[in-house]
Amino acid sequence: SLPRDAEPASPPFPPGICGHRRTLPCVPLPRRVGGAAGQRERSLSPAMATVASLADVGADVVVVANTEDSLGECPLWDDREQRLIWTNINGKVLHTISVAPDGALSAPTTTELPEKAGSFALRESSPGLLLALETGFYLTHALGGDLTPVPSVYDSERVDGVRLNDGRVDRSGRFVCGAIHNTEPAAYVYQLAADLTSRRLLPDAVQISNSICFSPAGDVLYFADSPTHDILAFPYASDAAPPSAPRVFATVGSGPGLPVPDGSCIDEEGCLWNAQYGGGKVVRYRPDGTVDREIACPATQLTCCGFGGPDLDVLFITSARQNLDESAVEANPLHGAVFAVRPGVRGLPEDRFRG
Repeated sequence: SLPRDAEPASPPFPPGICGHRRTLPCVPLPRRVGGAAGQRERSLSPAMATVASLADVGADVVVVANTEDSLGECPLWDDREQRLIWTNINGKVLHTISVAPDGALSAPTTTELPEKAGSFALRESSPGLLLALETGFYLTHALGGDLTPVPSVYDSERVDGVRLNDGRVDRSGRFVCGAIHNTEPAAYVYQLAADLTSRRLLPDAVQISNSICFSPAGDVLYFADSPTHDILAFPYASDAAPPSAPRVFATVGSGPGLPVPDGSCIDEEGCLWNAQYGGGKVVRYRPDGTVDREIACPATQLTCCGFGGPDLDVLFITSARQNLDESAVEANPLHGAVFAVRPGVRGLPEDRFRG
């Protein structure tokens, strides 16, 4: 996602932590936010209620949680636990909503983190996560468990003002994650393998890594350096040489400023869904890059989207309220909420990190 203007970085962990197998506490704090009661309203007005069940999610956009996130991001569906997890980057927390067998939605619970999590991945071997924090990659064996640092190439290449940002697991179980710098191209894209070795995946420096996702076959990597407005498509093989010679898949907006491409996901038909930051819509692109449809949301700063629900037929959409003045938030308190819609197509199960 896009950075908060002139935002200071969080203080680093004690010196040397990224080079040692040290654990850090990660405290779960159950917290009711926004209420789960209420019925769906069909309008896109700021008065939209928060639905109580996935049964209330249809072809109209609804709110599943208004956690008032400064920078909500990375909505991932955990099919084993039947829950949605996402991050509020600026708030240094993860949020979770569980779904009961009858579709009822729990109130969001919040897990505090010691640093901003730009993205994260589910793990194959445990109910824990791989976290992309400011100072590097960390493993946890359970949501809310201790964090174990994973040394990587990022540790030695990181400069002031850079943190890890958008990331996703490829079809072979490797985690691809890009970094972000607030003001200039000084960040890179990395790949973390199951054996915990890492490499710089793309050779050139970027400013704001976003839109990382993979074609159903895993042979195309989609990526956007948001300020360029372009979503690129790279030929991709997980264990081969770094991808090169991308084509411009789609262009979002033009010239300086918003809207720009933010987070993306892929559906079962190989189409890419992109959340457009500053555009207030999610756009579905066909594999050839042409626009199939658009879904408007009642918040302008959309950050990412991902499919979930028991049948993977619900599209969850995160948003942000950072950089908006108080009057804008008062006029539309849904900035920073999580939305959902059934778009009539299913997603793919989220690939899990195999390390």
